[in-house]
Amino acid sequence: MKLTTRSEYGLLALIYLARHEGEGYISIDTIATAQKIPPKFLEQLMLALKRAHFLRSTKGQKGGYQLAKKPNQIALAEVIRLFDGALAPTESVSENFL
Repeated sequence: MKLTTRSEYGLLALIYLARHEGEGYISIDTIATAQKIPPKFLEQLMLALKRAHFLRSTKGQKGGYQLAKKPNQIALAEVIRLFDGALAPTESVSENFL
């Protein structure tokens, strides 16, 4: 399966946050630098992930993002569906295979 850039970068951001779970909120600049993702593009992805309840955020000097769920509660298929749509040619098949 070939991932789109949106899915790949979204997953990289989630992986980074999962590896740094418990360290508080992490800024977009920190994630973008560590994962080599353009910051403006990452902002859009993080907002989509937040709206889908994968992330929570806070503003301010110590603001940033952190996971809203435990890493083991996030399915790769859910994230890919968020950015790319259905994983299979028909919707019913895609929903049965998380």
